[in-house]
Amino acid sequence: MESSISGPILAAAAAIAAAAIAGSFSYLNLITAKESKVSEFRQQWIDALRASIAEYLSAFSYISILYKHFSEKDGEKKDRFEMAKEVQDTYSRVNRSYNDIILRINAAESDPEGQKLNDTFLAALAQTREHYNRGRYMEAFRACDAVRDAGKPLLKFEWKRVKRGEPSYNKAKGVAFSVLVAGLVAAVGLAVLVAVGGVAVEQGGESAPLELKAREENPKAPQNQ
Repeated sequence: MESSISGPILAAAAAIAAAAIAGSFSYLNLITAKESKVSEFRQQWIDALRASIAEYLSAFSYISILYKHFSEKDGEKKDRFEMAKEVQDTYSRVNRSYNDIILRINAAESDPEGQKLNDTFLAALAQTREHYNRGRYMEAFRACDAVRDAGKPLLKFEWKRVKRGEPSYNKAKGVAFSVLVAGLVAAVGLAVLVAVGGVAVEQGGESAPLELKAREENPKAPQNQ
């Protein structure tokens, strides 16, 4: 009776362990597919931010060169309308890239280190914008160095975040690993129980013929009740 009950129990326990392991891997694959897409979008965001910063800085460089040439002209040859006409497209680049950068930077970053980097970068960017709005193009160009210096660690921080992986993916990976370990431990335990049960059944089967042989040799011996 005991062996007949233990068999179905062991089979059910093995099925549950196998289902738990398979389910954990399915869950991990689902999270991996989603989070890898998020990381892909984050990498695209980094590339676009880098391109916008480069465009912003190069536009200021062009404006500063034109303004320098314009300021060195004689008074009679100066024509502000002519200069504005020459840099009209560059003004558009400055404004477009500036707004693109502002829209990409998270002013309320949850990570303390990321928040500090964002604040430093935005402060440097605001300085160039102030000079630009006041027509101080050479000062704006000089302030671009601070934007460049603040942008490097910001981009590096975001790259490390992509390389590290999304938080939910790392949590799911830990859960799946724990379930896998638990399933392996359960499988080993079941294997040990099956092995011990098999030995017990084998030993029980050998004792019956020995008892029967003893009765045949001594028929008058009392039998076990």
